[in-house]
Amino acid sequence: MKLYEIDNAIAQELEFLEQAAETGETPESIKDRLDALQVEREAKLAAIVATAKNLNAEAEACEAEAKRLKARAAHNEKRIEGLKWYVSQVLKGEKWGNGVHAISYRDSEAVEVTDENKIPSLYMREVLYWEPNKKLLKEDLKSGASIPGAELRKNISVQFK
Repeated sequence: MKLYEIDNAIAQELEFLEQAAETGETPESIKDRLDALQVEREAKLAAIVATAKNLNAEAEACEAEAKRLKARAAHNEKRIEGLKWYVSQVLKGEKWGNGVHAISYRDSEAVEVTDENKIPSLYMREVLYWEPNKKLLKEDLKSGASIPGAELRKNISVQFK
């Protein structure tokens, strides 16, 4: 029985208990049924609490595992960046491949803010503090604008395939 059904049955038995004199049923038999319903209710509540505790423990374990996996991913990403830097230092821009793996290079651009205080307010955005809007700076620098405090720098990023 569901908990609400047990509570309904208890209420019904209490009504029977009030009407026992009229119906001729013995109060002891009604009390026995009430006791049985109370035992069932207690067991149901204990089961609900146990289930909730188990789910809570599982949720905590999942959160801990997610945190561990996130830290592992961050560690691996740092190692990849280190390997890319190492290869770029050794190969000095030379492409490499063996039919299975390849190392190539790709040009990329990034805005480097050389003096944040010189950048006009048009190129600033509010986060929790003011910082340069690099997307807008990049667009205008690429179109030829000269913006004090910022310049467009060419980068090369190593690609593993």
